[in-house]
Order: sequence, then structure tokens, then C-alpha cells
Amino acid sequence: MQARLQIKRFPSTLLMIVFALAAALVLGGALGYTFKPTSLTSGSGHVIAAPNVQAVNSSANDSCVFVGKHKAC
Repeated sequence: MQARLQIKRFPSTLLMIVFALAAALVLGGALGYTFKPTSLTSGSGHVIAAPNVQAVNSSANDSCVFVGKHKAC
């Protein structure tokens, strides 16, 4: 009977698949972070001034104003 020497090769295919998966995850995360839409915008905000509307039954000499639903004197 003759003995045979078997050489077990390193599973290079498995290593290449794991490396490709890790590279895809890193590249996808980097691109997703780079191209994500901004949720907060920096810069000056816009101020909208609305006219002060008083109640219909208020008198002309009344110096009180309505702020929201509260009367400020």
C-alpha cells in the first residue's frame, strides 16, 4: 500500500468573498454618509412678520394687543 500526501489548500475563494463583502459594506457606508440629504440647513433663517389682528369688539382707545390667543397690556 502506498501512502499519499494530501495538501490542504487555504480556502482562497472564501477569503475573497469575505473581503468583497467587507469592502462593499465599507464603501456603501462611506457613500451613504457622503450623499445623505442634510436634515438641518445652516444659514440665516427667514422671519415672517404677520399683521397684528385684534378682536372685532375692541375699542380704538384700547392699548392692549393680542399675542396669539392672549391679551397683552
